[in-house]
Formats: sequence, structure tokens, C-alpha cells
Amino acid sequence: MIRKFWSFIPKHISNKSMVRILDSLRASSSFTNVFHDNYESNARAFSSHLPTIRKAGGYIEDQAHYKDMRLGRASMAFAGCEIIAVYNALHDLNEGHPTPLPDLIRDFEKKGMILSGLFGTSPRSIRDYFKTSGYRVDLATAADAFGRIDQAHDCLIMTFYNDAGDIRAQIHTTAITKKSGVYTIHNYYGNGAHPVSFTSLSSLLDRMSRFNVKPICLIGISR
Repeated sequence: MIRKFWSFIPKHISNKSMVRILDSLRASSSFTNVFHDNYESNARAFSSHLPTIRKAGGYIEDQAHYKDMRLGRASMAFAGCEIIAVYNALHDLNEGHPTPLPDLIRDFEKKGMILSGLFGTSPRSIRDYFKTSGYRVDLATAADAFGRIDQAHDCLIMTFYNDAGDIRAQIHTTAITKKSGVYTIHNYYGNGAHPVSFTSLSSLLDRMSRFNVKPICLIGISR
């Protein structure tokens, strides 16, 4: 009975409804002083992460080490995966010149975070960020549309349940880059391990399903 309770959301709430629910929980916030304080401390802390980012080819792969940076009232280590995915996608799309992470955090604190950051960032706010920044972007919640998104775009961002049978395992978001026919999922483990690569999106999804990981939505981005 307890297991059925924790599996209800991933098993019985549609992906489209989940994305809508997450979006309904985001709101423009008036905590401007908190944002300002976060930005100043995040800018100082981010400089200490730059050597590790450079060693990882410019990508952030070690979210668990970002306890020293804040998103609203949460740490980036706990709730920053969506913004890290945006950072990694920008690095890929702009050939190594992404917007600094503290600036991205400040942008999403104002109009994208959920419940003061404690539930991370809304997938639709990621779509909106890229759209208003001049990128071509699509969001799909139906698995049969993922192939179309993949074919139409240069970089992907995926949000998924870590365990399709237990919401307590939470939700994670990662950037997926495509280079010379190799699909690489960044910050998948979040502990600094090497990113995981596949020969196609379908092989990546197959691997996820074998570990009971369930996609919620896929965002495609192109310059």
C-alpha cells in the first residue's frame, strides 16, 4: 500500500499534467533582497568551481559539489539541476561561451523557480528562457514526439523521474549534447563522474527504462 502511494504520481499523472502542475507552482517573487544576496555570494563561490568546469570541457558534471551556491532558499546541490542543464546547453550551443551560472540563477529566481527553489525550476521556464533569448525551441511531453524533437534540434534538455515507481527518488533534469553522432548526457550522476554517452536518443531512453527512469518532457533547442 505504501509503495502504491509513492508511485501514484509517476504512474497515474500524465507528463503533460505534471509539467502544467510544476509551471503553476512557479511565480514571480518579491524576495529581491534574497536574490541580491544570493547573486553576490554565488558569484564569489562560482569562481572556485571554474577549474573543475574547465577540466570537464566546460560542462558542469558535479552538481553535488555546489552546496556553496543558492537557488532561492535551496542549495544548487539540491535543486539546481535545471539551471545546470541550461548552463551546459548554452555552453554547447555557443561553443564554450555560456552565460555565467550566477546570472542564470538570478534570472530563474525571478521567474522560474518553484516554491522558493525548494522544488527546483519549471521545465516551461527553461523553454521560455531560450525562446526569449532568441533560440528556436520546442517542448514535448509525449514519448512519440521525442524523435521529432531530436531530429529538429541541436541540443536537448530532458526532465525525468529518477524512479518511475517512487516519487521520493525525485525528478532530475539534464542537458544532452549531440556531437558527431554521439549523444552525451551531462550531470547525469551529479557527482563528477564522466558523462554518459550513447549512439542515439533511443538507446539512451532504452538504458533509462532498464533502470526504471521515466522521462517527463524533452526540450529541443537550436540557434
